Amino acid sequence: PVAAVVTIALGLISWQQQRVWRDSESLLSHAIALEPENVPARVQLGVVQLRKGEAEDAEVQFRQAIALDETSAPAWSNLGSALRMQGRADEAVEAFRAAVELEPEQYAPLINLGSLLAEQGRLDEAVPLLERAIRHPEESGAGYERLYLVFQELGRDEEADRVLREGLRRFPGSSIIEQHDDRR
Repeated sequence: PVAAVVTIALGLISWQQQRVWRDSESLLSHAIALEPENVPARVQLGVVQLRKGEAEDAEVQFRQAIALDETSAPAWSNLGSALRMQGRADEAVEAFRAAVELEPEQYAPLINLGSLLAEQGRLDEAVPLLERAIRHPEESGAGYERLYLVFQELGRDEEADRVLREGLRRFPGSSIIEQHDDRR
């Protein structure tokens, strides 16, 4: 009888917690409700919202995280992504720039800022950021492609070819890079 009561009680507790833990968003929201100054939880909740296409909601979380800790490079970087998703490119540049200043060796803000500057036609500003991005261990080929296209647009064909060859050497079989290789 005692074991049955304990089993039922534990089952009831588990059932109640299941509502809190049903997905990442509900778990993170619950964590923030318990500890409103939890910066990592706010950043992660914003990332979840961003992946769902909820850029405005994500922006709120990232701004709240920054208000709590203005040195949070992940909050600044993800704020840049949320702003970019909303078409607010100039604000996104400033957010990405803040992230790069706080953590100069992080890949995401480097590639995002370099790519956004290139899209804005600010090619000379994009080059050094993209050059740093392609040296990063997280690089997967996208930085090489972006830098190749920037050098082409600047008319710096030798440098574009060098970047393409280096990217193909580093990432053989990369469809991202191979699509630009007309030697095939």
